[in-house]
Amino acid sequence: QKIAKLKEVKTKYAEKVATISRKSQEAGQKSSRFKEKAAKTKDPLTKKIYGNRAAEESAEQQVYAAKIKAMQMAAKLSDMKLKTAELKKTRREREGQV
Repeated sequence: QKIAKLKEVKTKYAEKVATISRKSQEAGQKSSRFKEKAAKTKDPLTKKIYGNRAAEESAEQQVYAAKIKAMQMAAKLSDMKLKTAELKKTRREREGQV
């Protein structure tokens, strides 16, 4: 049961990382669009607004990058727990046969 649960968790991490990666890319694209808009406008206040929005999206992209790193570490930990559980199962099976 524990092994099956750990395998399920591992799959969920992969899905979450994919979703966060997509959001990170979208934030990067938004940031670029706001920078382009800021470069094209002549109104100083609008330029500042677009500049701030670009900075917000850039910061959000950094947050997503940190979340991805955390998820990858959690997935690695899950892999280690899965290997340990499989090794313990193998040991129990071997001891039961002796």
